[in-house]
Amino acid sequence: MVERSRLFSLSCIALFLLLLFFATSCSSSETSETLRKPVPLNVSFVVSPSAPKAEQPSTISVRVEQEGKPVNDADEVKFEVWKKGSEDHRMVQAVKTTDGTYTAQETFKASGTYCIMYHVTARDLHKMIKYEVSVQK
Repeated sequence: MVERSRLFSLSCIALFLLLLFFATSCSSSETSETLRKPVPLNVSFVVSPSAPKAEQPSTISVRVEQEGKPVNDADEVKFEVWKKGSEDHRMVQAVKTTDGTYTAQETFKASGTYCIMYHVTARDLHKMIKYEVSVQK
């Protein structure tokens, strides 16, 4: 009877250790996938014409890539535009025009230095960088 009880105890311990081994091995693979670093977005910014004029339409665009491939499924692309020193910021929504390129039209009201910050949200990432543009008369 003692021998049977001891055999049962050893079997339970072995089963427990086996289950513990499988549980930790599964969770460690999930953890490594969860902790993978996201691949950054590469964004190229362009204003056309390169020397915009007041009261004339300009095109603001960004080309969005990830790992050298165009990103055509961005959740949102918009441009924040304001005259330098002003508190009045406005958001201009961009639309996808070509492979990985998103554009918006903007007419600057007066000459001076304007700030344009793009906001790109794609593939669980958000990137934003501010540029200054000199608008001529």
